[in-house]
Amino acid sequence: MLLTATTDATAISATNQDQIATTTDAVLTLTKSADRGNGVAAGDNVRYTMVAHNIGASPALPGSTLTDGSNVRVDGVSTAMVLFRDVLPAGTEYVEASLGTTTLGGIKLYRWSGDPAYSYRTNGDDRSRVIEVAVGFAQPIAPNVSIQWGFAVKVKPNPPISILNNAEVEYSNGTLASKEVSNPVPSGSLPALALWRLRAGAWTPLLLICMASVCWSSTITRTQH
Repeated sequence: MLLTATTDATAISATNQDQIATTTDAVLTLTKSADRGNGVAAGDNVRYTMVAHNIGASPALPGSTLTDGSNVRVDGVSTAMVLFRDVLPAGTEYVEASLGTTTLGGIKLYRWSGDPAYSYRTNGDDRSRVIEVAVGFAQPIAPNVSIQWGFAVKVKPNPPISILNNAEVEYSNGTLASKEVSNPVPSGSLPALALWRLRAGAWTPLLLICMASVCWSSTITRTQH
């Protein structure tokens, strides 16, 4: 877009040219939500739902090599897929039989503690071992098609003040390996909490305030007298 402006008094003109890049590749967006916000306690379940949408002009293609050069392995075999993944947040454990998708063709995947990154099992629905869940698609995701999937976690005893979590999707956009990360979703154990720590003669609190599933944090220093 080219924009030219000229002043009346001095007849000075200026020109500004903006360039907008377009692509015919696949572009996946990924959003995440939780059915619980503030006030979760030990023993509570939190259900996460992820929705992806291909807003690009081409199909999102399965890929076996990811953006960092890693390979996806399923039951020990290198596998090409559009991979939606989510590492369980700290202070939670997986709820068995909660992983699922409303989209046909999705393969439920589980990574156990001790398994290498991006190495998944199709028969691994075990709450005591699962540290990451995923859903894979061996078929392309066409333009304007949406994918929905989700899972639940149980809050462990002595939960952290805020349980932050986001999801990722890895795929080939038709040109190269691509990755998108969802918005972070917080679930707080308390709506507001201030913790003070005496360190090097100064009281230093970390103040965390959560409202409507959005958290702000700030550090305040008070000198000890």
